[in-house]
Amino acid sequence: MIKYRTKFTVDAADTDANDIMHYAKYLDWFEIARNELMRKIGLPFEQLEAEQGLIMPIIKISVSYIAGAKAGQELQCVTEIRDILHNRFEFFYSIRLDEDKESEIVAGKTRHIFASTGGKTTKLPPDMETVIREHWGNAFE
Repeated sequence: MIKYRTKFTVDAADTDANDIMHYAKYLDWFEIARNELMRKIGLPFEQLEAEQGLIMPIIKISVSYIAGAKAGQELQCVTEIRDILHNRFEFFYSIRLDEDKESEIVAGKTRHIFASTGGKTTKLPPDMETVIREHWGNAFE
């Protein structure tokens, strides 16, 4: 497993009339955290596309909303890669009030396939798998 923890603050502009963060904003946070995790291990999405012609489109998203976040709250998003799969990637997300798993307010998962920039599905490139395995067991902040 590879784990990355990032912090966010709920912006008032992202809340509704009840001061609760809009549900779709969590998907933005998932994307930011996922991009930062990939950058941290040396596989930024921009580089994968430019150098290898590889894209990782999302084919499935699941989100469970447990509680709402309010403007000004500082939250943590723990993003994990739990498995190395040959034709897809899954990122798991836990947005929490603090480091404790019990403080989770949103849980989610995105499933991505590997594809060429032309849209043809492909398998995980061996050099990418090597980089991921080099970071297996690491936790980043």
